[in-house]
Amino acid sequence: MDDMTSDNTRPSLLTRVRNPDDHKAWREFESRYGDLITRYCRSVRLQHSDAEDVR
Repeated sequence: MDDMTSDNTRPSLLTRVRNPDDHKAWREFESRYGDLITRYCRSVRLQHSDAEDVR
């Protein structure tokens, strides 16, 4: 199974995103969780633009 379709977050990805210069890790993190983060922010009543800033 491709890592991008896995249901679990790999601990190595969480370690890698601690480095703000690891752009590949951040792209993968955003790909996996960007929509989820936006939906959560909207569920706690952030405006769309603010939710996108958090994302």
